[in-house]
Amino acid sequence: MKVAMLTPIDVARQNSSLIRASVFLLIAATSAPAQVFTGLGTPLNEGVATTPAGISDRVPVVIGVNQSDAMLPIPSGEPFRWTKPAGLESLGLLPNAVSGMGDLVSGDGTAIAGRNYFHGEPRAYTSQAFVWTKRDGLVAVPFLPGGSCSNSIAGLSDSGEVLVGSSESAVGFQAFVWTRSTGTTGLGCLPGKTYSVGQGISADGTVIVGQSGRPGSPQTIEGFRWTKQEGMTGLGFLPGMTEDDALSVSADGQVIIGTTYGGDCNGQAFRWTRATGIVGLGFLPGQNYSFARALSADGSVVAGDAQVSWRSPARQAFRWTESGGMVGLGFLSGGGNYSIVLGLSDDGTRLAGASDSAEGIQAYLWTEAEGMRSVRDVLVNDYGVDLAGWTLLAATLSADGQTLTGRGLNPSGQEEGWVADLHGAQVKSRKLKEAAR
Repeated sequence: MKVAMLTPIDVARQNSSLIRASVFLLIAATSAPAQVFTGLGTPLNEGVATTPAGISDRVPVVIGVNQSDAMLPIPSGEPFRWTKPAGLESLGLLPNAVSGMGDLVSGDGTAIAGRNYFHGEPRAYTSQAFVWTKRDGLVAVPFLPGGSCSNSIAGLSDSGEVLVGSSESAVGFQAFVWTRSTGTTGLGCLPGKTYSVGQGISADGTVIVGQSGRPGSPQTIEGFRWTKQEGMTGLGFLPGMTEDDALSVSADGQVIIGTTYGGDCNGQAFRWTRATGIVGLGFLPGQNYSFARALSADGSVVAGDAQVSWRSPARQAFRWTESGGMVGLGFLSGGGNYSIVLGLSDDGTRLAGASDSAEGIQAYLWTEAEGMRSVRDVLVNDYGVDLAGWTLLAATLSADGQTLTGRGLNPSGQEEGWVADLHGAQVKSRKLKEAAR
């Protein structure tokens, strides 16, 4: 589409309201809503739904599970990959697997990780992690020595060449790092602990975070930071707390976030740096529970959810900065009991998730300038997208904050994933608003 002859400068030179209105209508008419919003399409292989689990940081690659209607006591379906050129593609299953799911995609979109499930002994089902690339297809990630029933991937480096996860082994459950050249390598445990779990990885794959514990002992489960040079070092605890969990690490590996728990099961979001150690992020007013979910690329912004207590179903999404502390994001119009964060842009200025509203649970987009808005409102009113019949239930977003994906119900009432690409369209929207003034 070329409309270079109708720039904002050209429009500004005209004083006629008729000309301004004509420019507005011409630009709006030549914008193609189909290029902004796309349903992922009919589920593959007679599946019943497509559920996105993640999106790459740059060229949009959406991954998730193509759900089947098989009645299994495990996730039922197969992993998928979606791109604009190819649409929805099944990644297939490992030999003898009965189902599988795609969980993670690398920042550059070249690698996908997930888990396949198998009938097995002594358990009814066993599971094994996989990594997929276009060159090699689906490749099983080996168990640590002595393991045979369960391993999983928790994080991929930006290039997808380094993976972190956890595996059964002869000496117990253990965090591991995997590369194509070195295979699966156990990371051990913190001193005095008997197991470890890998939970996050830096963009270059050199810093890994997770937790390590010993059942039944005081200060049972401690967060750790691992590098090849320093090995595994503990993060410590906040006063009165005994468990660190759900750890993530910034792109540069310098900031770690997570949630730490005490005997009352209430948790507090925390942030760790080498200079400050572990620091609690506090709570929203009147609440006693906060859970850290995501952090910006430099670790300066943390996002998560807060509750009155761990028992309370009501929760509110929050955004934390060092200068502003923890600030609640609120709820969509008509809501007031539920909002969660599912995605945060690299610069920390955009968040996405789900919130209750007068129309039920809806996907939202939050920005510093406009606060929380439903994704439907953004797409329909800012970009002219026709969403008749669609219900957008939840959203996450890419690192640059310009591509969203999530769960939805299509006009036929079937669960279907969707993608909204605001690249280019956002620029047109700004011009459109300027021209309309």
